[in-house]
Amino acid sequence: MADTFVIVARLDHMVWPYKAAEGFEGKRIASFQVLWKGNGAEKYVNAAGYITLQGYQVPTCPSILYDMVVEGVEHPKYGKQGNLLKVRDHEEKSREAIVKYLTCGPIKGIGKTLANRIYEKFGEETIHILNTDPDQLLKVSGIGEKKLCEMVQSRKEHLACASVMELLMPYGFSQSSCAKIAGRFGIAASDIIQSDPWRLAELPGIRFEKCDAYARAIGLHLDAESRIEQAILQVLRDNEQKGNLGEENTRMIPDLRKILGSPALPLHRLQEAADALCKEGQIRISALTGKGLIYREITFSTECMVAKLAVELSTYEFLFSEKEIDAAIEAAEKELDLTFSENQKEAARYAARHAFVIVTGGPGTGKTTTEKLIIHVLRKLAEKEKEMPYRFAMLAPTGKAAKRMTEATALPACTIDSKLSLFGEEEHLERREIEEEVTIVDEVSMLDLFRCAALLLSIRPGNRLIFVGDVDQLPSVGPGSVLKDLIEGGIPTVRLTRIYRQQGKEGTIIVENAARIQKGLTELQKDEKGFWITEETKDCQMADHMVQAYLDSCKAYGVEETVCLMPTKKTEAIGVYAMNQKIQNMVNPARPDREEIEAFSKMIFRQGDVIMNIQNDKEKNVVNGDVGRIVHCGISNGMRYVLVRYEDREVLYQGTEELRMLMLAYCMTVHKAQGSEYKSVIMGMSLSCGLSMLKRNLLYTGVTRAKKEVHLFTSKGALETAIRTTDANKRYTSLPVLVSLYREKQKKKAEGMF
Repeated sequence: MADTFVIVARLDHMVWPYKAAEGFEGKRIASFQVLWKGNGAEKYVNAAGYITLQGYQVPTCPSILYDMVVEGVEHPKYGKQGNLLKVRDHEEKSREAIVKYLTCGPIKGIGKTLANRIYEKFGEETIHILNTDPDQLLKVSGIGEKKLCEMVQSRKEHLACASVMELLMPYGFSQSSCAKIAGRFGIAASDIIQSDPWRLAELPGIRFEKCDAYARAIGLHLDAESRIEQAILQVLRDNEQKGNLGEENTRMIPDLRKILGSPALPLHRLQEAADALCKEGQIRISALTGKGLIYREITFSTECMVAKLAVELSTYEFLFSEKEIDAAIEAAEKELDLTFSENQKEAARYAARHAFVIVTGGPGTGKTTTEKLIIHVLRKLAEKEKEMPYRFAMLAPTGKAAKRMTEATALPACTIDSKLSLFGEEEHLERREIEEEVTIVDEVSMLDLFRCAALLLSIRPGNRLIFVGDVDQLPSVGPGSVLKDLIEGGIPTVRLTRIYRQQGKEGTIIVENAARIQKGLTELQKDEKGFWITEETKDCQMADHMVQAYLDSCKAYGVEETVCLMPTKKTEAIGVYAMNQKIQNMVNPARPDREEIEAFSKMIFRQGDVIMNIQNDKEKNVVNGDVGRIVHCGISNGMRYVLVRYEDREVLYQGTEELRMLMLAYCMTVHKAQGSEYKSVIMGMSLSCGLSMLKRNLLYTGVTRAKKEVHLFTSKGALETAIRTTDANKRYTSLPVLVSLYREKQKKKAEGMF
């Protein structure tokens, strides 16, 4: 039986990682100076009074004394050391130690002068008072109610976080997850973890299955009502990840039984849990579509808000006469030296008169030119009003799409997330007003429900919002099919249908084939100067030929203007992961003078690699879809790191959790490429990708990412299957119905019926 003993010790130095790295996710190893030791510690503390400890909770502050519970172990190589089981701050007595603790420890807002004042007032009892009766600190000059609240809160957070990490990190929870849990539940966190760990799944990024595994590990009964309730919420969150806002009751049951590991769980138990969640205001059952959809309450209320705000904005009209608008259009044609179609002029008229309008059309139909027309017309009308000139907020879902807007309109554009400071916080909506009088949003097919809500909330009364996008592209990665639903619900929409790219011009055959795909025509045109179709018999051959096509395109256009697209990530020979590795080994092979690291799961990142950020991060100012190049990578202070250069900045990623925010970007899914354009697109479609991924809108979206040429590789029957298959998995939403209902209500209100 292992020895267990108690010591009081201070950190001497870190053994692994070599510095006190708070972001390190694994076990830490450190050497501690032992100032007091209990029975059993003698064998493990060396003659100089030091002990080596390892564990997830090894503390990193050298200014604090710690009370520690340690399990003595014999390491086969390094000899006697200890596993740290529990740790807490020691109640120190000396003036020097207490002042150091107050200024360098976990309490925010205390400088050396104030720390000395506190000690002069309470002496050796300072830490005891801080733990048991902190209100007494109000007797110290310089500490008011606000200051005390900050001090007490920071100490509580520190103690709660330490306790949470002690309980959860041995079971695979990351340090950042533990910090989230401590922040959400505060001092009650430890009790919740040990009595109802399923509640941890309420936090973003923490899945029910992980909480359930912990509950099983500590021996909790699995019959708790809370367990079923949290399983329901997890299934609904997963359903939203598939794009749906709500889900039918009958479709949920198999997923619920699977996640609970209870194939025979009685239906009445599931119904009771659902009823309880309804009473608690966490879920909502809606019969608006006639199907009885179950929603998370936040999702349903957001959908209602989007419908209400969209209708209110679209019914707000500006009092410009037809003559004034047509004169502005005529002036725009002269200034731009262009002749606009009637549809484009109609879009400008709508934008002049309505506060909210949608412009949709396929590739080559003049969406960008229509944006220019709208900008010119609104500028002319603003001059007519003799007011300040209109300011324009140009927004897009991705950095690349924003860059294209800037190049096309000569107006600065940015991402929606950066403009509204979302960065993964879209469920918790706050009103962040856009000051500009006109907001134009491109690539709106990528817009999910929560970002749409944030945008609609941001528009001041009397200002305009213009959505531009291709409704036939893939819907958003996030929940909802906002563009399609708003159009279907009756928001003022102009469809651009005339194709402007002329025969013989670069990219014309891409536009023509995109139109054929859209119509469901399986015979696509081939052109040795712009559109190649190669049928392959084996996936491994397809992969080799796609890599060669990628290399040829890189020679012609460069890596930045070449992309490989696949429907799926994990298909063995031709999934995104496999293709990235193949292309990386050809384009950027290992060399003695080229830095590289194994980041995670055998993923190699190498200096010079094209890399994509796949997670929003406010502190790093990066959003999902940002693409850059690795300029440096390696190990520093015991932590793996990657330095990525994006277009306008460099961003450092450290530790496993941050490195998981990155993936190689030579090859990507069609979804990830949406909103971007490349001169050359190499795209593969195989029956091995699964019939669920061979869809018309996926093929259409992939092909329309290309400006100059498309190299389409397909297995026998895959291309025809994709063109013939419309997306049968229609997303479950109520937005079109809600928009129609609010429009009817607005109409009756205008007629004086309310």
